[in-house]
Amino acid sequence: MVGAVLTLGACGSDVAGENTAAGSSPTEASVPAEGTTRLWIGPDLVDCIGEAEQKCMQVAESEDGEYLNFFDEIEGFTFVEGTSYVVDVMIEEVADPPADGSSLKYTLVEIVS
Repeated sequence: MVGAVLTLGACGSDVAGENTAAGSSPTEASVPAEGTTRLWIGPDLVDCIGEAEQKCMQVAESEDGEYLNFFDEIEGFTFVEGTSYVVDVMIEEVADPPADGSSLKYTLVEIVS
């Protein structure tokens, strides 16, 4: 699998760690660029700034991992504030991403809990 940087950290960069806005995050974690992975989603949306001010989900890469801002969306998943989730997602590279968009696409495979 091809490796990529997944930026879930402080506001200012997208989830893929590419096409970052001013003030990009120093917090980065390595995840597969393609394939299925499990994410832990916290119960609250937080204020964050990517291309503009927005609300971000808080996502961790493990059950006891640090929750960081998730600037992307998960296709097929509807977040309900106040609910924590464990989800499996398919990560695919976007062939020709827009200049202000992520190079990765996230699609819901399963809501585990």
